[in-house]
Amino acid sequence: MSIKNIYLENLVIQANKGILCAEAEQVSFKNVKIIADDSNPVVLINNAKNISFEKLQYKPETVLLFGITGKETRNIIVKGTDISNAKKDIEYSEGADKKEVKFNAP
Repeated sequence: MSIKNIYLENLVIQANKGILCAEAEQVSFKNVKIIADDSNPVVLINNAKNISFEKLQYKPETVLLFGITGKETRNIIVKGTDISNAKKDIEYSEGADKKEVKFNAP
């Protein structure tokens, strides 16, 4: 069973690891700051659908911002997020389709 219909806004998350969205649907992060000790990746998405990030903030010199895995991953939207502070912005594996992730879409 997946988690569904979650909306997180205006928060700071400080943790050893960043965000994991696995088998999730309709999850939105707006104006969220991640302070993670392990920034490889800051956000890991695995077989999730309809996940959005708006104004995501993270530590400078982050190793990897987004790890996208799984052939079931669909419709990942990233808006208003400066991806230039990460050493690597995104990495795909385990059958993830690059067409399913849209950066700074309107």
